Order: sequence, then structure tokens, then C-alpha cells
Amino acid sequence: MQLFLLWFFGLTIMNSLPSGFAGQGRGEEVRSPAQGETGAALSASKQESTSKPDKAVQARRKAVEKKSEHPPLAYYKLTQKFLMEGKPQQAVKVSKDGIRVAREKKANLELANLILLNSVALNQTSEGAKAILSVREGIALSREIGNLRLEIKLLTELGNNYAQIGNFVDAIDSYSVAIKSAKK
Repeated sequence: MQLFLLWFFGLTIMNSLPSGFAGQGRGEEVRSPAQGETGAALSASKQESTSKPDKAVQARRKAVEKKSEHPPLAYYKLTQKFLMEGKPQQAVKVSKDGIRVAREKKANLELANLILLNSVALNQTSEGAKAILSVREGIALSREIGNLRLEIKLLTELGNNYAQIGNFVDAIDSYSVAIKSAKK
């Protein structure tokens, strides 16, 4: 029954939100990565097949930083790419770098979105407990910048992390808060 409720709450919340970067559609400026950045990241991904994963991650980071006008967003896109490719360990590494860069640039929207992706990646590597503190920071940031959509996504992710570590009561509480927020 608990798993059904977790599934239902998560599905209800996520279906009520559009996908993608959690700043879109709310008046926040969200820029796409520069054209050269995408090409650089893709050419660096070719190196991945012939070298060790850490070298591939480093090559992609350098290519992204070198060509990007807005590095935190580039890290977000790269983390997303690793998650889509089923490489959560690499996504964790890149998102941590992106979080550092976003903090340095004081890019709170990107920082909160990178925290969300970092949590997803940690959850996929069975490290949900590590992600809980990070997600709480992301929730505080989303409230600070007034991004309700992002706050709901982070509350849902917090519930996912609690569920992953077996804390179903807190998971349901987190999903409940997310649902109440979504109804605002």
C-alpha cells in the first residue's frame, strides 16, 4: 500500500508539471547552450568510448566550459545527458562541478536545478541519504527565488529520496506538501 501511495503521489505531482528546466515558463530567463558548446560536448563524447570514464568526463567539462557563455546551464545540460545515457556516477561528478560553478557565479536558479539533478543521480546510485541535505538546500533556494514549480519538483525528489532509503512516512509527507503547493 505504501509503495502504491508513493507511486501515486509522485505520478500526480510529476504529471502536473511540464518537463525540462524548472525555470522555463515562469518569466525567468533561460538560455540555451551556445551552438559551439553542443558540438564540443559531442566531440568530447567520442573520446569517451576510447578512454577511461574520468578522462571522458574531464574532456566534456573542459569543452563545455570553454565554449559556454553560461557554464552552470551547460553543466545542467551535460548532467542531464549523462542521466539519459544511464551513467549516474558521471552525472554526479559533473553536477557537483556545476553546483560549485553556479555557487561561484551566484546563479541560484541554475544552482537549484543542478541540485535537483544531482539528487536524481545520487538516487540512481543508491545514495539517497546523501541527497536529502542537498535537496533541502535546493528547496530553500527555490523558495528564496520564488520559483514554485522548482520547489514542487524538489519536494517530490525529497520524497523519492526518503522512499529510496525506506523512510515512507517522510516520503508521503514530502509528497503531500508538494501536492498542496501544486494546488496554489
